[in-house]
Amino acid sequence: MKKGLKIILPLLFVVIIGSLFFIKNSNTNTLSAQKPPETVKPKITLVYSLRVNQLPVAIAFEKGLFDKYNLQVETTQVITNSVSVLSSGKADVSLGSPNISLTSVTQGSELSWIGNVNNDQGTVLVSTKTPANIKTVGVISGPSKVQTIGLLDLIKVNTENLIYQNFSDGKTKLTALKEKQVDAIHIAKPDWLIFKEKAGLSDEYKVLLDSASYKEAQMPVSIIVRNEFLKNNPQIVENFTKALIEADYWIKNNKEEFISILQKRYADVPPEDIKIEAELYFANIQNLEFSPTQEKGKEMLKLVTAANPKAKDYDINNFINTGIADSLKSSGFLDQYNLN
Repeated sequence: MKKGLKIILPLLFVVIIGSLFFIKNSNTNTLSAQKPPETVKPKITLVYSLRVNQLPVAIAFEKGLFDKYNLQVETTQVITNSVSVLSSGKADVSLGSPNISLTSVTQGSELSWIGNVNNDQGTVLVSTKTPANIKTVGVISGPSKVQTIGLLDLIKVNTENLIYQNFSDGKTKLTALKEKQVDAIHIAKPDWLIFKEKAGLSDEYKVLLDSASYKEAQMPVSIIVRNEFLKNNPQIVENFTKALIEADYWIKNNKEEFISILQKRYADVPPEDIKIEAELYFANIQNLEFSPTQEKGKEMLKLVTAANPKAKDYDINNFINTGIADSLKSSGFLDQYNLN
């Protein structure tokens, strides 16, 4: 009997342990099977240069609007030329001046202008001299130089023999103007408003052109998309656009909170500087013209042609893509926000 127990007990122990292991694995497998699969949000990569162009994106993040439309948005800031990043395929969409993108498009880039989030990002030409006496101009290199030439053409500056000096940002351009390294500068309006007093510029420094006073010079903050990405992902682009439109609508109705959010988000920037940028953005989203138009496209092409005469024969309809705007109109989405 004792000998039988010696044989049975170890076998029983093995059976019990094996059963427990089986039950544990069965439960684990059952739980694994019941766990819902994680959903992967569609991704879109945004590139921008000026901070003022990114303000609606900041609000879309803050208010959960990208989450609302199930989007994973990645952002990249560059110092000068966001268009080259977009054209290279390293980003899918950009927010910025459409005429800079148009310059690239006339040279072969595959990009589309699908809508606007702001009527005018604001730009000025500043000098102590009259247009006829300007010989040197401070600019940011790249396609934005083309924009500078177009604006100089509007105020009848002879651009044929001008000397252009490149600077990395608005602050260094203002310093160069003060030190008389250049006769004039083309600068983003927020930078001019922020830095002119900090640079100690006297009243002799005059604004020769303010985009607020020249319709042809008004460059909206536009949504520019790579053609390939738009073709393959129209719904992602439409949802991204919806989020930005809703962000703009929120900004219109919450100016003070808008400023407060930005001051917290960009804590490394003086609060008064952020306030100037925010107020300018707020002013230029009133009566927003969302849809790209031939009229505005032809105005931009005229500026581009001033720097590159070969662009004269470019068909602006190849740059304008109203597919997203048409979809938002037909669904009634634009009407909700009083947009055209």
